[in-house]
Amino acid sequence: MGTIALVSVLLAPRAAVADPLPTNDYVIDLFQGPLLSPIRVTSLGGAYAGYAEGTGGLVSNAASPASRSLDSLRHVELLVSGSLSFPLDIFENNDFDNSGEIDSDYSDFVYLNGGAILQVGAFGAGLHAELQTYELTDAGGSSATVVIGRYHALLAAALGRGQLALGAGARGVTMGIATPGRDLVYVGAAPELGVLVRPARVPFRFGATYRFAVDGHPTFDPPTPARPGEPARSGSFTLPRGVVLPWELETGFAVQIGPRPLQVAFDDPVDLDDATEARVGAARARRRSDRDRTLARISDPVERIRVDAAIAAEDARLSALEEEELERVRRRAEDEADDVYASLPRDRILLLLSVLVSGPATDGVSVERFLGQAVAGSTTGVIGGSGASVNFSPRFGVEVEPVPTWLILRAGSYYEPNRFGGVGRQHFTFGSEVRLFEWDVFGLLPRSLWGATTAIDLSPRYESVSVSLAVFR
Repeated sequence: MGTIALVSVLLAPRAAVADPLPTNDYVIDLFQGPLLSPIRVTSLGGAYAGYAEGTGGLVSNAASPASRSLDSLRHVELLVSGSLSFPLDIFENNDFDNSGEIDSDYSDFVYLNGGAILQVGAFGAGLHAELQTYELTDAGGSSATVVIGRYHALLAAALGRGQLALGAGARGVTMGIATPGRDLVYVGAAPELGVLVRPARVPFRFGATYRFAVDGHPTFDPPTPARPGEPARSGSFTLPRGVVLPWELETGFAVQIGPRPLQVAFDDPVDLDDATEARVGAARARRRSDRDRTLARISDPVERIRVDAAIAAEDARLSALEEEELERVRRRAEDEADDVYASLPRDRILLLLSVLVSGPATDGVSVERFLGQAVAGSTTGVIGGSGASVNFSPRFGVEVEPVPTWLILRAGSYYEPNRFGGVGRQHFTFGSEVRLFEWDVFGLLPRSLWGATTAIDLSPRYESVSVSLAVFR
């Protein structure tokens, strides 16, 4: 599924004169404070690194593509999801970046994300992307648009029937700045590594992932000053030398209470029919040997051709029967796995705990303060004001299923550190998943149960709501 995330910020024109940054020697710190992520991750307060299951795991643990859920029973599985979120301007006091300054009109905000995972046996590959767009109009009526994209491309492998998953890939960023006088694009990527421990029939998991810092550099048309000795500008904006996604270390645990297992060892259906394949292969080898001996005893060329054709026809008939038998064995193994999954109890309490550590950004400026060059206010001390030190974000989540196979409830909380050196703020998240209907997506996917998923994120000076239609698991 294509993945797009959109954030719109419309700041009304001001009569006062803007104060642009004095130099290009700074970077835009793309640290993301409020939790913008797949909907299940949001509703669990972001505490997902130790669980790392489904497409939500792509943003939390690089090993997640190889992590199979209890209902992931086939040799080949495809997982697709997406969600939409937007903030609520309930109290008219939005401060998205927690800078202590109210962000004008930040309620015009829509966030859409999605991802996909392809699992083949013990291997998995995943893609996730999001896109944010900021728009601003300065006092002179000149507008600017900033488009930020974040991406994850991951490969992972499971060992020990899925009890250990190792993953690696790349985290990328793009940022486009469009003003009346100039269009710029910054691009960067860096590796990320992950591990997930999932002991079979033990209700415990541990996961960790490390993401190297991403430095985005201008491409195609780097910023140049209009006159020597002046900073490169476009309209009201002094342009940055680059953008930075700080390095991240994310670790977490998952514990499940109740009769439902957190995980079981994965037995690939392809491996389960090895005995039948071996028997069929032996039978075909014997037929080839018998054919060669029979033809060797026939001296007449015409008779040899006739006998060879008859043997070939009989071999084709037997091979077709053997293929049907192999398919029956595979279907029987899948049906038995389906029955085992359907018989599992649903009652459980899933507890999640994680910590996200984010690195510094040298000469960092937040996106909001970069855009703030176009409105009234001093920029003194802004450069280096965002991301001067390492930040810590503890996270907690809980998931229960009060109405088995129909309703799932989630709640969580996370601490959003202040990237400007002040006191952070606590977020409280809530979510639900309600079963609706069965659907095969116009025949494109296996027929599955679908449900409506929601999440709410509440914090001082920030509120958002997320909605999604996804497979009910």
